[in-house]
Amino acid sequence: MPLYSDFLDTYWRKVSPSWKTSTLHTHGLYRQNDLQSAFAGMFLDEIEQANVQEWFNRVTEVGGPGAANRSCEILRALMNKAEEWGIKPEGSNPCTSIRMNKRRKCERFLSDQEFQRLGAAIDKHRKSRPVHCAALQLLILTGCRRSEITGLIWSEVKGRRLLLTDSETGPRTVWLGEAAWTIIKCLPRHNRRTEVFFNPITRKSVDLTCLWRDVREEAGLRGVRLHDLRHSFASHATLTDTVHGHSAAVC
Repeated sequence: MPLYSDFLDTYWRKVSPSWKTSTLHTHGLYRQNDLQSAFAGMFLDEIEQANVQEWFNRVTEVGGPGAANRSCEILRALMNKAEEWGIKPEGSNPCTSIRMNKRRKCERFLSDQEFQRLGAAIDKHRKSRPVHCAALQLLILTGCRRSEITGLIWSEVKGRRLLLTDSETGPRTVWLGEAAWTIIKCLPRHNRRTEVFFNPITRKSVDLTCLWRDVREEAGLRGVRLHDLRHSFASHATLTDTVHGHSAAVC
């Protein structure tokens, strides 16, 4: 019977090659933050429901309800593999009776006025962070997920379409309106770099965390998440006009 820590390494080595790049990244964070140090020194068959519940409560308190849910889902899958591979008896998964945290319905739809304030806030940062602003604009104008824009590569840009190969829901096509297409056309290309939104300072794809924090505060949108923009982008022509009016500034 292996130690939990050893089996975690084995599970990751065998299963992770089949994960998408985005899944590998997010699961890696949960492993580092919540799973790696769990059940230290315990053998796999020593971990009982009470141990998992105690760990789950601790992760909920420290990392939040969502992090605890996602980490527990990974742990449940790990324990299922232990049964499938004949290491633990069938029906022995200690995660089975753990009740997940309730997910809050926190959809947020921005008004036309809020979109105008957001566009004005983005405009203030255009000179100092042009590529970051362009990435944020494209995210707003397409309704894509953050990772789909920050991880966009040039081979996925096909004229007025984005052919996303590593989308959370599988490969899909996103059609670009005039404003979004203008942003793409004006972006510089860097030699031997595949990223559309490349940060020459960090030598990596852009990270929108800091820019979003700044423009959100300046626009008076405290508590609004980047993900919330996906809920209402298509129904607001106001922001489209705002972004389109300034998109040439990226050139």
